[in-house]
Amino acid sequence: CIFSFKDEPFTSYMPESLFNISRFLMHELMAAQPDGISKFSTMYTLAKQARNLEAYKLARYVLDKLQTLRIPPRFQEDVELAALKIRAKPFHDNEEHQPLCYRCSTTNPLVNNNGNQCVNCCHPFVYSFFSFEILPVVEFVLEEDITDEEAVRLIQQSGLGGGTDQEDIPKVEDEKEDKRWKQTESGNAQALTLDGSPSPSPGDDPFTTNLLSFY
Repeated sequence: CIFSFKDEPFTSYMPESLFNISRFLMHELMAAQPDGISKFSTMYTLAKQARNLEAYKLARYVLDKLQTLRIPPRFQEDVELAALKIRAKPFHDNEEHQPLCYRCSTTNPLVNNNGNQCVNCCHPFVYSFFSFEILPVVEFVLEEDITDEEAVRLIQQSGLGGGTDQEDIPKVEDEKEDKRWKQTESGNAQALTLDGSPSPSPGDDPFTTNLLSFY
């Protein structure tokens, strides 16, 4: 998809998908250079999508890196013009696209020199190879005295809020709400008051006294 975006006039991929794919590849290329992966195509795609998604700080970083590579002649003018235009944009990234670490809840910058991992806890990011978004997956190690079956049971309990049946929660809330109301009778009239509120006395309120006289 990176190759087709660079060489074909149209693509079926969404801008966010191209942004995520090229950013993932950029971080992978920091550690190794796999065969068949063009660093220029990756950086060129990322620069264009970062600018479209208002990640201007990332776009400036990528365009600066692009100018240190061997640029194909037909892209030379386009890269130089983009590098000039990006100087007029604010030096920050759109926060909506900054990755979140699901292990320590740290909002990460879009560029990490250590690769696809959290800048705070160094936990590696797990990506969906469909959309290349970061999955809410965290690696953990069980204690030696906890079996796999017990671990599954504990995880299921934590997902249900400590083992409480989620379907019973609305019923419990309704029962608590019903107990807060108190019904009182005065003559032929009935009154429903909230528990803790002062009960109205017919003799204290002239309006209530006159109202009850009609019954």
